[in-house]
Amino acid sequence: MRTGILRVALLLFLSALSFPFFAHGQGPDAASSIVANEVGARLALKEKNSVFSIDLSTNVPKSLPATLAVKILAPDDKLQAEASVSVYLSSTPRRADVPLNWIPVNGLQDASSSRLLYEVRLEGSSLPALSGILSPYVLIPDLFELRFLGLDAIGMGRGYVARVWATRPDSDKPVPGVSLTASFGDEDEDAPKGMKAQARTNSRGEALLTFHLPEMPGAPDDQQVDLEIRGTRGNFRNSLAATLHYWRRAAVLLSTDKPLYQPDQTLHMRALVLDDQRHAWAKHPLRFVVHDPDEAVIFSTDAETSRFGIASADWTIPSSQKLGSYRVSADITGDADSRELQGNQLIRISRYELPTFTVNVVANQPFYLPGQNADLTVSANYMFGKPVLRGHVRIVREARREWNYREQKWEAVEGQSQEGELDAKKEFRATLNLSKDHSNLHDTDWKRFEDLRYAAYVTDASSKRTQERHFDVRISRDAIHLYVLNIGGALPIGLRPVFYLSSSFADGTPAAADVLVNLYTQDPSDTTSLEQPAQPFATAHVRTNRYGIGRVRFPEPLRKEKDRDRDKDVERIYAALEAKTLDGRTGHHLESYSLQEDPALRITPEKAILKPDDRIEAELESSVPQPRVRVEVVQTDTQTILASQELNLSHASTHVTFPPDKQYTGTIALAVYPLNIETESYSMYSRIAAASVLFPKPTNLRLDVKPGKPT
Repeated sequence: MRTGILRVALLLFLSALSFPFFAHGQGPDAASSIVANEVGARLALKEKNSVFSIDLSTNVPKSLPATLAVKILAPDDKLQAEASVSVYLSSTPRRADVPLNWIPVNGLQDASSSRLLYEVRLEGSSLPALSGILSPYVLIPDLFELRFLGLDAIGMGRGYVARVWATRPDSDKPVPGVSLTASFGDEDEDAPKGMKAQARTNSRGEALLTFHLPEMPGAPDDQQVDLEIRGTRGNFRNSLAATLHYWRRAAVLLSTDKPLYQPDQTLHMRALVLDDQRHAWAKHPLRFVVHDPDEAVIFSTDAETSRFGIASADWTIPSSQKLGSYRVSADITGDADSRELQGNQLIRISRYELPTFTVNVVANQPFYLPGQNADLTVSANYMFGKPVLRGHVRIVREARREWNYREQKWEAVEGQSQEGELDAKKEFRATLNLSKDHSNLHDTDWKRFEDLRYAAYVTDASSKRTQERHFDVRISRDAIHLYVLNIGGALPIGLRPVFYLSSSFADGTPAAADVLVNLYTQDPSDTTSLEQPAQPFATAHVRTNRYGIGRVRFPEPLRKEKDRDRDKDVERIYAALEAKTLDGRTGHHLESYSLQEDPALRITPEKAILKPDDRIEAELESSVPQPRVRVEVVQTDTQTILASQELNLSHASTHVTFPPDKQYTGTIALAVYPLNIETESYSMYSRIAAASVLFPKPTNLRLDVKPGKPT
């Protein structure tokens, strides 16, 4: 909408410059020239109408009777209002007022799209001696637009702060004295206390709308809620609306006494119910339900939470109950206006016997790279510790294995198998040929690894009983897996690329490695369409620590690059990662990102974990010069603004420091945003940058025990 407003205002301005005949009053009778002070013209809004006023004068000494006629036209030239008044012109400018039955009902849209035409006719003349075209958008002194910045989620029973700016639509000039009212949901007199807020913009056009939202633990669990902010200055009104989300923290935490049951045993269920403040939700009805694999309800009972938010129930499993996996749920339900919360837990009902021996499978490596096969050693031990001396071993590849609830039996799709007997060492050795699996993994470029499912069956020769062990064999493309932790889908032009990396071996063990990151404008893995191998335009290096974590920061910001082959701007950037450990193991990974041309900010704390007496220090970066940015320190639990600074970011980066403060406890958010937004109001969401620091709180339980009386 903003772009359209500026375009209309510019056309009206150019049209005024294009008609000097009207502007200077050079009518047919040049002897009596009439002058209108269009710069000082105003359109004052009243409750139900408006008044156009302008200073008129003439170059003759005597008083001339005339008529001032005013029209307001819609974009399609439809007449919206018309009025005229009699005036007397003299060499001294006189203010002429014309009441009009018109107000901008649709706010800025009507003010920007309408045109005001005025004409001055001398008495006895049929032709206008002076005429002009003006824009109500420029004439209305109380005109303003609103911008809003706030979190996109609200939590019931918590505070919420919305920062609002009022500015002139054609500039960033602040508009003070705008009365603001805001409400969540429908504006209703019966709305709960705390769902409304009021404020007034200060000399900088800023205001804080602070809500103290009620707890309302039984409020409907709507996914979204509308925030409407209405502003009034004089008789001009404007508003904006934003759709936010509820931040629901209420939960049902369900647990059972064990995961595996036999028929005729008792299933013990226990639920802890928490409200949105993570406090015990007392005296609330709860329903425990057990569902079979077909989602049929086979047991249900009602309970009520205690003052500690706890409820429990028991179910004795019938002896005839079918075997399989069951879902246990604890539900908070009610009528259509109530919350619905549910906790779930999976259990298994199965008949089982205590095994007489266990099967052990040992692989020679935790994972296997291309060209490597798996060497397995299978053994079995009785429960009292001694090995099984004689037995038959069968190792089989399992493509699929699942329990058929209706048929009450296991169904498996098996692949190749190997069989043999335990040797003199009470072991069976087998080699798995993984060449075909490696080839399939290589053809699937999005997979880094794959776990192949196997089963080992051992039959004791003395008792003829069979026990089994299911296990995975992992194959991997590389010995080291690299992951980029923080980047979304885009890299902003004008900021230095920053990557947080994780390096680990294929089995998940952290790997300290040297990582080289190359940035390309073309896909370096595309060897078919490129005439020459792609060359990186930027390179950075980092060594990950013993936890496999590292941070790569390029020295120069991203610039618009030209694709020479296609003669157009580059749309994607490719990041190729190469890792190598001290013992020579390597890993490769390729990521691609689109380029973000919109202005962007970044804030990076010097330290993430701070002591109570530490000050907060952070680096601010901007992709474009920002004359005015604001940095705020926010307590995340209460959304309270603890400190604020306004800075100049005309250069690429700067530092900000907040002195120590006793209020800094727990998780503290650092938020930075520009104060001179020149785009749509809603774009402020994408222009904010944030980071968090932690001031740890003591979490140890301390007991102060004193005897009631001396012994």
